[in-house]
Amino acid sequence: MMNGWFVARATATLAIVVAAAIVAFFMSVPGVEPSRLVRALPLAACLVWAVMLVGTIAAVRSPLDVLLQVTPHPSCVLLIVATALLPGAILVRMLRDAAPLHARRTGGFAGLASLAVGALGTQFVCTNDAAAHHLLWHLTPVLLVTEASIAVSSSLLGRPRRQEPYST
Repeated sequence: MMNGWFVARATATLAIVVAAAIVAFFMSVPGVEPSRLVRALPLAACLVWAVMLVGTIAAVRSPLDVLLQVTPHPSCVLLIVATALLPGAILVRMLRDAAPLHARRTGGFAGLASLAVGALGTQFVCTNDAAAHHLLWHLTPVLLVTEASIAVSSSLLGRPRRQEPYST
């Protein structure tokens, strides 16, 4: 049985997935770039996720001690990234075919969407439900690897793939 804390985190993560993917697709269509408000939705969902975790940690007597006592869990990071690879590759291929005008931003949103899918999937198999663990080993890697995806977006999305001529 899932508790409310689990469902709230999963909902925030799913909101990131959906909002970031929608923004990435809109940004890949010239002339249909979303407004600043729409582009802010995935970031707002990230902020909700972060505030939930930080707020839970801040409510304890010694938040710094809680953070310092978190056991390193690189397997969560590996699982998040591994789970994000297939959806990320599919998104990149689709977005590259569309030839977005703002490759870095589009790639950043695509990276965020796919990494949030990885974090959402990882939440279902991770045995540690503590807020500090999720802050350090789920949210932080999603944000850091999203930054890395922005760095490589120009090379991945900057030029459209060579289209094969249609045969009749």
